Amino acid sequence: IVELGLPMKIVEAEPILGEELLTIYYMADERVDFRELVRLLAGDFSTRIEMRQVGARDEARLVADYERCGQHCCCKNFLKVLKPISMKSAKLQKATLDPLKISGRCGRLMCCLRYEDHSYRELKARLPHRRTRVGTAEGPGEVVDAKVLVQLVLVRLEHDGREIAVPVEELMDPDQCPDPAELAAAAAAATAAAEAAAAPLPPVTVNTAEIPAGTSLVQLGAFESPEIAGQEWARLTERFGELIGDRQRLVQEAVSGGRTFFRLRATGFADLAEARRFCSALVAEDAACIPVVVR
Repeated sequence: IVELGLPMKIVEAEPILGEELLTIYYMADERVDFRELVRLLAGDFSTRIEMRQVGARDEARLVADYERCGQHCCCKNFLKVLKPISMKSAKLQKATLDPLKISGRCGRLMCCLRYEDHSYRELKARLPHRRTRVGTAEGPGEVVDAKVLVQLVLVRLEHDGREIAVPVEELMDPDQCPDPAELAAAAAAATAAAEAAAAPLPPVTVNTAEIPAGTSLVQLGAFESPEIAGQEWARLTERFGELIGDRQRLVQEAVSGGRTFFRLRATGFADLAEARRFCSALVAEDAACIPVVVR
């Protein structure tokens, strides 16, 4: 080829088993007069010579081995017909149009871009266009972006400018979606209700004379004044609010050895067993508690 000055590149030489034919695959940018070359090759190999011009994809099919995915090149492994791939398919499937990432061994767009093109087009058709006004569970907004494979739509809300990701199946008519003002009011009401439910009930002082004999109580300590007993009850309520719940406090005056003190007790137990379980929970947390029964 060099001696004859032919503007061509030999890609592959393929003989048949009986050596009756030798097929030469070549690449060239223009028409080549290779009659003299064929005559010389026929004299050297003593067989019939057939010249076949191929393109970049056919060259990869003949000489390429593996692609960046780790598999054999599709064109060499199983593809029989090399259909053209459009740049539109590449734009639809790839987040980047870097030639190094979307080109195959032949330097053209990768054949595998065609495999999922139909699925991508179907998924793309389900997504709204950018700048489309849509409705969400948090109010109306405008489409900013969309992800084809995961079917998520990025929406900028009209009332506060926040951007939220919404599944395409949850989009709705912007004129029928919830009103942001109503949603805010409902959220505030729910927050207030939750805070009210979480807050401990105010302590109630029970008159000792109103408690019948046989009632199960727990004693939480003895103090010098009703005020100190009340402070202890507040401390215990803050620490064990969920355990104390709606149980009522009882401050009982008592005298022993000429000294007056005030017992802090709690009522609201079904029986002595429940009072014992209550005390066991408090004692496990290093709090004083003794189950008692009114005589």
